[in-house]
Amino acid sequence: MHELGHAHYGHVGVTGKQELLADRWAAHRLISFDDLLAAAGMEQSSSSVASSLGVLPGVLETYLKMLTRADLDALRTAAIRRAA
Repeated sequence: MHELGHAHYGHVGVTGKQELLADRWAAHRLISFDDLLAAAGMEQSSSSVASSLGVLPGVLETYLKMLTRADLDALRTAAIRRAA
């Protein structure tokens, strides 16, 4: 999916910025927020969440970096509910 991101943007060559854009493009298409929220409510670790979503932990990490504060708060709430 990362390589498809490069194709989507028409990248030629490789720069750090292009790698980041391709990573973000891929993460956005591989993970839906609703699926992430559900997984966060069931799994105990980020690696378990990534596994549940069928992505590598690095893809999840990239996705999490794109979320808003409100999105992150919703994830924390789901994790707290799971732990209770």
